[in-house]
Amino acid sequence: MFISIITKYSITFSEIQGSIKEAGEKIIIKMKEQFVEQVIKILEMEKLSDYTCNSEYMKKDWSLKKATQESFIHVVLHVTENLEYFQLDGFRNVQISHLRKYQAP
Repeated sequence: MFISIITKYSITFSEIQGSIKEAGEKIIIKMKEQFVEQVIKILEMEKLSDYTCNSEYMKKDWSLKKATQESFIHVVLHVTENLEYFQLDGFRNVQISHLRKYQAP
């Protein structure tokens, strides 16, 4: 389609029509390569996130995240020790000492 449009609009420039077609074909090839790369990236991302649609994973992971959140809130609001950091799975040690000034009344 692209080549036919180029041909139609370059008919009056017969001397450079071949160069225009060649440039158009190069653009098409480049765009195809970019498209293939994007599709590969999307498929790789989909493969990595596919397990999140599994209901068993969702239940297990949600329960674990909820328990961690409750533990985090408890430590920030109720632990009287002067803890500077909290071990948060996936994030290593998270600084919490500054959060104590935001405690609920």
